[in-house]
Amino acid sequence: MLPCLVVVFLPTNGEMHTAILGALKLGPWIPDINQIASVYVATTDIGLRILASDEQKWRPTTARDRGPQSSVHNFPELIDGEVTLKRYSPEKITDAGAYRLMDKVAVTEDPALTAPFPQHLGNRVCDSEVW
Repeated sequence: MLPCLVVVFLPTNGEMHTAILGALKLGPWIPDINQIASVYVATTDIGLRILASDEQKWRPTTARDRGPQSSVHNFPELIDGEVTLKRYSPEKITDAGAYRLMDKVAVTEDPALTAPFPQHLGNRVCDSEVW
C-alpha cells in the first residue's frame, strides 16, 4: 500500500512553492507586514534566473509578465493571507503594498540548494542574511 501524500496546488511557478509555503508558516508571526524590514530568499540557480533575474519580474507591465512567474507574487500570502488566482488581477499586480514589500526582498542563489536540483527543489526564507 502506498503512503498518503499531501499535494498542494499553488497558482505559482513551481520554483517558488517552497518559499511560499515557508512564508505561509511565517505569516502568523508577522502582525503587520509594514513592519518587515527585510526578507532574504536563498534559492537555486534556476529559481533565481526564472523568478528574480530582471526588472519585469519585480515590476510587471505586460499581461504576460502578470502571471505566476512574476516575483512580485512570491509572497502574496503576507499581503492577502492566502494564495489564489486573485493575486494576479490587474489591481493586485500594481498594488503599492506589494511593491513596498518586494522592495525589501533580496534573492540570492545558494549552491547548496542548487546542487540537488532537479531531484529536490528548495528555498530558504529569512529576515536576516545569516542562514
